[in-house]
Amino acid sequence: MWGAVMGRPFDTGPQTEGNAPCTDSTGVAGGERFYRALVENADDILTILDSSGSITYQSQAVCKVLGSPGDTLVGRRIVDLVHPDDREQLGRKIGECARVPGAEVLEVIRLSHADGSWRRLETRGRNLLGDPNVAGILCVSRDVTETYRLEHQLREAEQLARFGHWRWVKGEPAPQWSKGVARILGLDEENLPASGDW
Repeated sequence: MWGAVMGRPFDTGPQTEGNAPCTDSTGVAGGERFYRALVENADDILTILDSSGSITYQSQAVCKVLGSPGDTLVGRRIVDLVHPDDREQLGRKIGECARVPGAEVLEVIRLSHADGSWRRLETRGRNLLGDPNVAGILCVSRDVTETYRLEHQLREAEQLARFGHWRWVKGEPAPQWSKGVARILGLDEENLPASGDW
């Protein structure tokens, strides 16, 4: 089978890589209002920190997640708001991120909810201190508390499953053994008594 491919080169315009400025491709008038509506209605929390870790902007999504209006957090240092066990690590990460333009950091931190409980937030920060439109470290945080709770329950269930247990249902000729019983007795699973002769 023979074929031919015919065509001619075309110019796609200037090529850019990395963090090229974006334009409003929606054609919607009032692009700033459009983006403000997106930020105000997003479930993820947007936070901007200065180089010392003080909050200069806080989206209102924080109210849904932590029960606190965002404007009450502006001016406060983020490390003063997190769980005491997370403060040192977070302070170090913010410092590292602030020193390198464009640096990114991913951290799970615990923040206090207005009801006194702790919420786990997966937070991705990016140093945009040199970008005059942001002039800070942009952090996007997502509530992962429920995910952590379920993972903890799964780990507990897995640990319990490793314990030896047996069950003998009335009327059955032999008990049912878990693999854990075999490990405890130092036997192969196939060598466990099947007739109840124990």
